[in-house]
Amino acid sequence: MVSYSSTGVELSEKPRFAYFSRVVPPDNLQAKAMAHLIAALGWNYVHAIVDTGSYGERGMDSFRAAATDLNICIDGDVHKISRRWTDEQYEELILRMRSSKARGVVMFVDEDNLRRFLSNLKRLILAEKIKPNMPRLRNYFWFVASDSWGMKLSVVKGFEHIINGAITVAPKVRYLQGFAEYFAALGPSNTFLSEYWQSMNCSEHFHPNFGSCFKTQGHSFKQEAYVPFVYDAVQLVAKALHNYIKEDCGFDSKWEDCELANNAFDGKRLQKLYRNVSLIDGQPPLIDANGDGNGQYSIFQLDERGLYRRVGGWIDNELIDLDVPDIRAGLQRIVTETGTIEEDISYIPLSVCSLPCAEGHYKAYQDQSCCWTCIPCDTSTSIIPNKTRQRSNTF
Repeated sequence: MVSYSSTGVELSEKPRFAYFSRVVPPDNLQAKAMAHLIAALGWNYVHAIVDTGSYGERGMDSFRAAATDLNICIDGDVHKISRRWTDEQYEELILRMRSSKARGVVMFVDEDNLRRFLSNLKRLILAEKIKPNMPRLRNYFWFVASDSWGMKLSVVKGFEHIINGAITVAPKVRYLQGFAEYFAALGPSNTFLSEYWQSMNCSEHFHPNFGSCFKTQGHSFKQEAYVPFVYDAVQLVAKALHNYIKEDCGFDSKWEDCELANNAFDGKRLQKLYRNVSLIDGQPPLIDANGDGNGQYSIFQLDERGLYRRVGGWIDNELIDLDVPDIRAGLQRIVTETGTIEEDISYIPLSVCSLPCAEGHYKAYQDQSCCWTCIPCDTSTSIIPNKTRQRSNTF
């Protein structure tokens, strides 16, 4: 089996999933990329929201491990949500999060629950007008989300003005020109697309294919982010089968004359023909020896129009081309109730528990290493720079 979209961490466990392979990387690498991103922004204190189940919980386990290595703390417990949650439960969670110092929100949440969370956040923001004691929620939270949000327009539709600046991570994307040309040439004779053809108001009398219809109707065409991975998975398996048959049958004999025609394929042997093998000469393998895709991610930021723009990447265990000032500017951009855009440059967007202590003060740590209070030093105390002791007046 070769998957184009399954990213769960447990699928890397061999021999439990000995025959499973994928062209996308596992979520433990995505979690590490998210932790590196948060550290680069200067944040060390964040909320964490996950779906109950393997994707959310295992992904967050990996994030916590990576965050701990970078001295990043999670506020309280990880918040686990499910499809059974009521609006009242979402409201309670959002207001509880609002009472914390953390403003960054790390999310491993599927699309349906993302929209339910954002719908309730929007409802509470609108309620600020009629509830004078309601804490300000508009533009208060800054989201850092996994590939279940990724570049999906369906997640953010209707919420653009309340989540602008959100940062998302997705497996490194590329554009397949060949697929775009193939799709443009398709017409209603394709059984699977006849309903779509009608919904786009295309007419066989005026349009021979989708390309012609979209052009005259003013429709735009955008490849879904996982299209290249579907292509890669199909091509890898096809190439492996081709080489398997070539090794056993050659090309001179008929298929029915080949011994393989009457025998099952050997799974382990076939697997070796698509694992750790390049699809294109000179390019790295798409699947490693353990059956996982390469750890390469693109990082995006959502603007006030609901459009994603690439702001960096993560490859081979490190961030690349990350434009931190540009990301911060996106977080400072506020969309008002009237839809106008303001930019508050009076502060640096930070999600921290405590600020550095001023000279003449020392850190008295609280429950977590990211949280402390600043205590004035005794005038008789000699100060050794950068040294602290918990709840102590000596250094």
